[in-house]
Amino acid sequence: MFICRSNSYKIWITLIAVMSFFAVSSLAEIRGTWSERADGYEEQSDTSVPEEIPSDCDQVMTVRGDRLVGDVTGIEAEGVLHLAGQQFEGDMLVVVPKLQKVTLACDAKEAGYDKVVLSNGDRIQCTVRELRSDTLLVGTELAGDLSIDLSAVRSITLSLEPDNVLVDSEFSEGEMSPWRAERGAWSVVDEALIFRVSGQHGWLFTKLSQSKAVTVEAKVEAIEGHSLYCRFALFAEDRRHEHGKTCVFAQFQDNNYRLGKSSNRGRNELVSNNYGNSRRATFRVSYDPSTGKAKLWRDLEELGEYAVPDGPKSGNYVMFFSGASLSVSSLRVFSGVVPPSAEEPDVGRDRDLIIFTNGDRVSVNSVTMAGENAKIETPFGVMDMPKSKIQRILFRKGVEETPSQAKGDVLAKASWSRLTLQLESLTGDHLIGKAEHMGKVKLNRPLIKSIDFIETE
Repeated sequence: MFICRSNSYKIWITLIAVMSFFAVSSLAEIRGTWSERADGYEEQSDTSVPEEIPSDCDQVMTVRGDRLVGDVTGIEAEGVLHLAGQQFEGDMLVVVPKLQKVTLACDAKEAGYDKVVLSNGDRIQCTVRELRSDTLLVGTELAGDLSIDLSAVRSITLSLEPDNVLVDSEFSEGEMSPWRAERGAWSVVDEALIFRVSGQHGWLFTKLSQSKAVTVEAKVEAIEGHSLYCRFALFAEDRRHEHGKTCVFAQFQDNNYRLGKSSNRGRNELVSNNYGNSRRATFRVSYDPSTGKAKLWRDLEELGEYAVPDGPKSGNYVMFFSGASLSVSSLRVFSGVVPPSAEEPDVGRDRDLIIFTNGDRVSVNSVTMAGENAKIETPFGVMDMPKSKIQRILFRKGVEETPSQAKGDVLAKASWSRLTLQLESLTGDHLIGKAEHMGKVKLNRPLIKSIDFIETE
């Protein structure tokens, strides 16, 4: 009997243990299912907010750092921005004094090769139509025809961007594309591409089929106490190696430059010369496979033309390398062998200065243009010539009047142009405003990339 009770007791204990096991397993399964659902819900919540803003959306930044994404339908004259979006019930309204920046969905480029810089830093990509004694008339895709007081014009550059620009940089727009980082810490900061050494060298590339002569230009400056150390690779076969596996390369450091070629990743240095110290410079390198020769420039100085025996005849990439912390404000590729053009001299002048396409410079009393002709009055007489002979006109310092800025002004930016305006309204088609040196201006909205709201007391 005792044994029977003992066996029954054991059976009950066994049954309780088994039931407990299944109960715990079921609870664990339930908890696991809940956890999976919670994780799934969390994951779904994360994926519902994309990491990158869609290219067809506008962005609104407030002075508090808030970011709103949607479709900017307009800004009223009363000073209210309307933003539509699926996440809003009706339009979101933001008063203009609370706005810091509006970035509009835009991938359009401006037409026109002439460029005008105003004394307040504004700039206009345009076609110069007429230059009078007190007025500059230009045609733009951004704002139609504009009449600008000449007192507000700092410089006029004619046909600055030739048709042979194969690859340009958009660093001033906050974009690295079409250049891509293959290695190293590269980022766009304050309208320049910055490389910071973090234990390794770094390089960029852009894909470009090359079988004829090309020229690469970079405007660079050493930063953070580092020495200048950068390298170009033209006609590179492979972007995954800093010498492109096969390429023509040119290397620039503080006080010397080197030219060579790479073949199957083997480096063959052909030229090594010294020059004066440089921490900031504009470098150009060209290579022509038909002649087998390369040319190098620092700023306006030609460093030499050199033969590259058995150089590459074709390539897939253009690459740019840095071995020290560096700021790059511009990185471009041209077709053909393209020497540098004259830069604006940073000196005071008592007369206007004209720089011709052949590099000649003449101080002038005045210049007027109508159609394709230019009339230039110099201390030595009058010159009549085609407008196409003029590269740049620099207006005397001390005469220019800087257009004022006031609270409530906006800085409208297109692909190259920058215009400071007193904002009146923004519609689906136009941004309308006023400028004291141009009068009423109506900008073509599809060309506007961003609107900065100026905080000036």
